[in-house]
Amino acid sequence: MRVFEIFPAGLIAAVFFQAAQTASADTNEIHLDVLLTGQGNFTNASIIRHNPAYIVVDYPGGIINVADSNLPPDLQKQFGYSPANADSFLKQEKASQKAAYDQFAAQHAADAAYLASLNGTNRIIRITSIGDEIRILQVAATIDGRDQEILIRNLPSSVRDFVNRYNQLQANVPAFAEKVQYDTKAADRADTLASVVGGRDRGYENWPVTRRYRAKLMVLNAKDEGETLQQMQDHLKQMTDDAPQLAAVIAYPSSEFYGTRQVWVCTGVP
Repeated sequence: MRVFEIFPAGLIAAVFFQAAQTASADTNEIHLDVLLTGQGNFTNASIIRHNPAYIVVDYPGGIINVADSNLPPDLQKQFGYSPANADSFLKQEKASQKAAYDQFAAQHAADAAYLASLNGTNRIIRITSIGDEIRILQVAATIDGRDQEILIRNLPSSVRDFVNRYNQLQANVPAFAEKVQYDTKAADRADTLASVVGGRDRGYENWPVTRRYRAKLMVLNAKDEGETLQQMQDHLKQMTDDAPQLAAVIAYPSSEFYGTRQVWVCTGVP
């Protein structure tokens, strides 16, 4: 029996991100209090990107593309505007976007055909992330090396709870480790300075005592945080070891589709 992994959705977004990459010719921002163009006037505007055909403007009303042909002469000169170069760039951009979309469409068709061939056959699926749920829970799967966006019914609440807690802990551990590192360095500095004689306010004779007390508290706090981090890391390791069992379900792809995505049906846990 084969095991499939479930991952966060994002294949469609990746296609459009790839296409958008062709628009990035220069990422040095230019800020203008007022930008006057043939497409309108923009205040407090930043030119966040430009290419041979258009600029990308970020302003309080949103983000907009402004064709170089609509720019004032000084900006056209600054960006080296050429109608021929702009036309060539737009054709290349359109071709690149079409190629990316065609590639996605072909992969989507192949994935759909493959999933259809699995109709009614149970699989052990390991859930590694939980997506949105409107009427049916949305997930993404890697099946035989293919990323799939699917929907699943009847996912046990115990599996959903485990996966959500596991993902949250995976996100929390690195963030807390960074905090512990910062607090430990701060405590070490404070402890070192507390032992230095001099540099105190002579009008406040208790300052050396107060400084040592505060440094001691910082050291104790950093130690407590380090112990907490170790507990979190141990818990994460345990959950990682448990994931193949506690995040697994038995499911089969049905003949039901919601939009363009196939609906899987969970029948239980292994």
